[in-house]
Amino acid sequence: MEQKTLLIRADATPEMGSGHVMRCLALAQAWKRIGGEVAFLSASIQDVLAHRLQNSGIPVKGIAAESGSEADSVFTSATAVAEHASWIVIDGYQFSSQYYQSVKRDTLRLLVMDDVCHTDRYDVDAILNQNPYADENAYKARDSHAHLLLGTRYTLLREEFVNCAAFRSEPADHVSHLLVIMGGTDPWNVTGKVLSALEHLRDRTMDCVIVLGSDHPEYDRFQSMASSLPFPVMIESNVSSMPERMAWADLAVSAAGSTVWELLYMGVPSILVITADNQLQIADYLTTQGLAVSLGAHDQVSPESIASALKRLLVQPALRESMSRDGRTLIDGQGADRVAMYLSGNRIRLRRASNDDNKILWEWANDPQVRSVSFTSDLIPWESHVRWFDSKMTDSSCIIYIAVDSEDVPIGQIRYDLEGNESVVSISIDSRHRGKGYGRDMLELSARRIFQERDIERIHAYIKTDNEASNRVFAKSGYEFYQQETIRGFQANHFVKERKTSNGSVD
Repeated sequence: MEQKTLLIRADATPEMGSGHVMRCLALAQAWKRIGGEVAFLSASIQDVLAHRLQNSGIPVKGIAAESGSEADSVFTSATAVAEHASWIVIDGYQFSSQYYQSVKRDTLRLLVMDDVCHTDRYDVDAILNQNPYADENAYKARDSHAHLLLGTRYTLLREEFVNCAAFRSEPADHVSHLLVIMGGTDPWNVTGKVLSALEHLRDRTMDCVIVLGSDHPEYDRFQSMASSLPFPVMIESNVSSMPERMAWADLAVSAAGSTVWELLYMGVPSILVITADNQLQIADYLTTQGLAVSLGAHDQVSPESIASALKRLLVQPALRESMSRDGRTLIDGQGADRVAMYLSGNRIRLRRASNDDNKILWEWANDPQVRSVSFTSDLIPWESHVRWFDSKMTDSSCIIYIAVDSEDVPIGQIRYDLEGNESVVSISIDSRHRGKGYGRDMLELSARRIFQERDIERIHAYIKTDNEASNRVFAKSGYEFYQQETIRGFQANHFVKERKTSNGSVD
């Protein structure tokens, strides 16, 4: 399951915003979770975004050519060859069908991210459109073998959102916390209109946080406007933990860009303002489906219309609750991992266990074959399992992954119990999927992820000596035999897997 480099090509300017780069970051993080490397090319990117990518272990290389030009495509293609990239990912409306053809002339595999069918033809290997209304008929002019990744199954969320699923916002009877997010640049100064709208809500009791991009030119003026309001309004710039802010919020006013997917996932009812043409269809769809309220285009929105929409939603707790519930249903947070799974060719992917997995974990644990190879063979009562499961789900030293296939069918579970810089691993596979090599896939993928995400130096495994199948799988998955031990009266083989450095040697 060796992973190669993923080369990503995207830009961010004040006019186009940071959405293309940020969703590419989500895919890059998912690629790194399965052990791959990422290289990022950009002809234009703000320093703050470049630093964010670099802090995530993603090197950024500049392109000294006009974005979308022939020189750009030649440089991108040459870089992909030099990096031994298994895929190129291109995201942006400035790239034409000729650009895609030029990049692929070296028989490189190409995934294009697209929202609005912006070009006349797609001679590419895969197309990703994460909108809920994405339709394959829009891509009739594509290469015959091009694979389509369509719909919110593939919505790209950064790992900081996926990792905080347990802390998502719960619907509130009363709106105490209002969040305002108009994107990284807010070129139309919609934030100023929202602040003016809050003047019409002087009789309300709530806290408000307004998030601005770094070095926003209106920061001081907004601070002055906020200080005149009778309730607390905090102006924050360059926020590092947006999931925490969204989990705090009972209601949001937001631009209708890529932030809407994060708000839906976090369960935050939202009022949307369209700040770019490509947001129109998204905003209309979400409003029609009762998932958000759109006020229309920014130049048609007034402080009074924003205030009116806020007042309506403030007194409709049932509507806010349904928006929150249905938004979470639409976006499950697994899209980036699904895309990475497709690009890698892996048969499975790993997701963190959730409360919905309680029953299937109990059924797997009580499978007769699982009990026979465990160090305690008694069946596990449901009540005991629930207590155990609840404790594990709140224990930061326990990580449970569920392995699923390309259709999201659960294959098995793998658990890591951490202590200091070491961990003990245990694994079980659904009886319908045994004997197909999934055990090795699960062990290798999860070890890469644990070593990457946690400060773990060594993984231990304890397997009954007569469990020949498991002993073979662990040995083939990079685990070294350490010694034989007696555990609860049973003879067991103790295996160890060490963290490896970037050059392949053991630390």
